[in-house]
Amino acid sequence: MNVSENQDDQSQSRHRSRIDQVIDAAAACSVRKGFHATSISMLASEAGMSVGHIYHYFANKSAIVCALVRRELDEANKIVAELETLEGDEILDHMKATIREALMEHSDPFKSLLFQEIHAEAFRNEEVALILREFDTQLRRKFQTIFEKKLGLPDARERVEMLFAFFHGLPSRRFRNPDAYPEQMRSAINRMLTFLVTPSGTPTTTE
Repeated sequence: MNVSENQDDQSQSRHRSRIDQVIDAAAACSVRKGFHATSISMLASEAGMSVGHIYHYFANKSAIVCALVRRELDEANKIVAELETLEGDEILDHMKATIREALMEHSDPFKSLLFQEIHAEAFRNEEVALILREFDTQLRRKFQTIFEKKLGLPDARERVEMLFAFFHGLPSRRFRNPDAYPEQMRSAINRMLTFLVTPSGTPTTTE
């Protein structure tokens, strides 16, 4: 790698770091105040940057919110990419582990509130709503392919919809009933997942 290429890499790394800095600030502010009530000056103060610097990376607050939403959704894409490399029982095992990790993550009030705030913002911001809907459509199609071709499941579309409803409801239940600790829910979650990904539709294993 020559000097010019190394400088370009460093510049891109700094640029990415600054963007993440702004997005992290947006997440923190949104949990405290909500996206709607968060101003650019609040974001700048949280990020330790000037307002002008914020606008160097983002055209407006809506663009920052959309970037935050896309970053959160990228994490889900990584999970699906991992599932696509697995076969049979490996998929179920991986899904169980993923759900357990999500439960632990959503036991953190910050992540749980951020999840709720993203969906609340979708009701106010059509651009955010469009991002979520398009992503949901892509994700459902990928899961349907996994369910049909790798697991040989009938009614794949309905099973995927139930899986999503189950997963997306976890943060809300965690918020409403904080005493339902993840470890206490582990066995029930495993039975539900087994039910959804078993061809007979009947749980065959428990843990």
